Amino acid sequence: MSRLSGLPIANASLYDGATALVEALNMAAGATGRQKMIVSTGVHPHWRQVARTFAAGTGHELVEVPLLDGRTQWESVDLADAAAIVASYPNYLGVLEDLAEAKRWGVEHDALFVVAADPVAAGVLKSAGEWGADVFVAEGQPFGTPLAFVGPTWGSSRAVVNKSGVYRGVSSARPWTRTTGVLSSRRCARVNRTSVARGRRRTSARIRPSWR
Repeated sequence: MSRLSGLPIANASLYDGATALVEALNMAAGATGRQKMIVSTGVHPHWRQVARTFAAGTGHELVEVPLLDGRTQWESVDLADAAAIVASYPNYLGVLEDLAEAKRWGVEHDALFVVAADPVAAGVLKSAGEWGADVFVAEGQPFGTPLAFVGPTWGSSRAVVNKSGVYRGVSSARPWTRTTGVLSSRRCARVNRTSVARGRRRTSARIRPSWR
């Protein structure tokens, strides 16, 4: 997955692509201390619906950016104080957008740039890492995984290390399915404790598997 995403750090798998997106937004809030999330409507509508549901508990402000001729109109919304800028590649309509503009806005506003992608398409397209993404999220079901553990879907999240050596976008999620990541649970727990201590309680920190 790190090769497909072009990013160096792979976390443990999540429920599905939608919850992977939610974790990316949680990561952005923890990394920036801000709650405003800019999400292209080119992101799968089911993913955006799940993000809105979780935002009711986390307090995130979701701002959806409209499409015009299949392309995200980033300049149509106020991007100030954004914690994350989320784009899809390809987007829900199958359009391959130029993500350079989204990356530029992310840099300008010091927001995490999150790329949601189809992992199969990622094998032939420009990787999220090549676009300069801080976090990559995807749905693993297109790989054809069978019914196992809690179901056939599993979310994927990848992160990048910034120049100061801080793991931007490291997730604190406690997976309910198989663990495929290289990120230690100790580091995850430390990131989680820091977020809670700062008053930004994450939904993932409150939901615990029964066997834990």
